[in-house]
Amino acid sequence: MSSDFINGLTATAEPVARRHAGLELLAVLAVAAIELVGFTYFFDSQILAAAYAADPVRMTAKFVIFGALAVAAITLAILSLNPAAKRIGEGTLAIILSVLAASILVFDFTWRGSFSASFVPSAGMHCAISVASLALPVTLVLGMLMMQGASTQPGRSAFLAGLAGGAFGAFVFSLQCPMVSIWYLGLWYGAGIAVVSAASYLLMPKFIRW
Repeated sequence: MSSDFINGLTATAEPVARRHAGLELLAVLAVAAIELVGFTYFFDSQILAAAYAADPVRMTAKFVIFGALAVAAITLAILSLNPAAKRIGEGTLAIILSVLAASILVFDFTWRGSFSASFVPSAGMHCAISVASLALPVTLVLGMLMMQGASTQPGRSAFLAGLAGGAFGAFVFSLQCPMVSIWYLGLWYGAGIAVVSAASYLLMPKFIRW
């Protein structure tokens, strides 16, 4: 390499800012809190009250599951941004999947007596689009942190950012959705989460610059 080329690189070099995972987590949670407050300001609380009165156990379980998944994914996404962090192995994934699998037991496996009714897109598409839309704030702020950091596993960090945003979007929208069928939640909520996770995985790493 020529000295001119090296000098050109070093001329624009800046000190690497020290990362503060705790502050990053607080920033993401602050964005999530603002979104949650804004959403609850506009939604119809009577829908939530009626759904909760009709099935408090499964409604509570739905909130806890999506909320816990969001917090876990946000935490793992931020930890994965540390260049010195160990790879998030199959053990972590197995734990998450085990918790989700166990939580299925609290849900009703039918929806108004019909399995096929869960696949009617008239209401389902609205839920999927809403979940994906509500996922954007958390996903984007994690993406910004990812671009500022130096993740050694950008694909995994991007996927976790999308998963975190999708899970939080599902949690927020579940406050306005009375459905508790595992088929319905798995299909339509899962579709919204999957779209955001896939888009993040495919697009975010393209913006990473070392």
